[in-house]
Amino acid sequence: MTRRLAVALACSLALTALGLVACSSRTQSPTPAPQQAPDAVQPTASGQSIVFNMGHGEIFSAEDTSELGQSEAVRRMREAGFDVAINRDSISETDLEGASGLVLAGPMSPLTREEYAAISAFVKKGGTVLLTIHVPFPVMAVPAHWGLPVTPAIIASERPLPGADPGVFIATDVEEGRLTEGVDSVLVVSGWPVSAEAEGAEIVVSGGPDAWIDKNGDAKRTKADGTKPLGVVGAARVGKGYVVVAGDDAIFANVGIGQADNARLLRNILGLMSDAQDL
Repeated sequence: MTRRLAVALACSLALTALGLVACSSRTQSPTPAPQQAPDAVQPTASGQSIVFNMGHGEIFSAEDTSELGQSEAVRRMREAGFDVAINRDSISETDLEGASGLVLAGPMSPLTREEYAAISAFVKKGGTVLLTIHVPFPVMAVPAHWGLPVTPAIIASERPLPGADPGVFIATDVEEGRLTEGVDSVLVVSGWPVSAEAEGAEIVVSGGPDAWIDKNGDAKRTKADGTKPLGVVGAARVGKGYVVVAGDDAIFANVGIGQADNARLLRNILGLMSDAQDL
């Protein structure tokens, strides 16, 4: 079992114990039951489309109903009025023509030079890219390309959810802004720190003073672990568009999207996408 799967299982058990979520299972019906929630996205994007990329070795697909699957996020995108196109090969200008959003959910292989060119042109014209990280090692250059590099070290918290791994916690340090309107807290299941290192880039959600990187793997915070704020979600303005990077792909996975204000954060990202015109 990988660390990410183990952490997801710990999160599932902790959330279930708290009565916060009924965790999904691979043995359940392939179509999750619709959830009526106050943070449900209002249909505002009729006729617009999102390209959901599955062409870079992603482990958890757009149709996957397991804990780390993306099926609930896709359902919410469609509920918001978007057509969601699943792309299973390289990303081209043709794929993005007419789309207002691109989702890279846990890619496991680097982008090609041609893909960078197509995506950069898409964003500069007003498109929004949502990149979530499963493990950063194969794609370190991708978030860094837009000034939002990810550090390959799991964020831990001194206040994890009861019974959960230190990597499972609620982040409450949220910067005010359009992207975080109505967002007070975000559930993190197993996140990698995001930094803002370019003009127009910023951290919008961070782990706060209780978050740290367990450098020696002993699950105990020491002076060597430091006190630098650790970003959970970052955003960068690129031309007329936006790039949003979440250091945890489980934030919008089935296990996390219904917790804290994660769904509201997705709703706000979809709002950016719905603003795109004439792409």
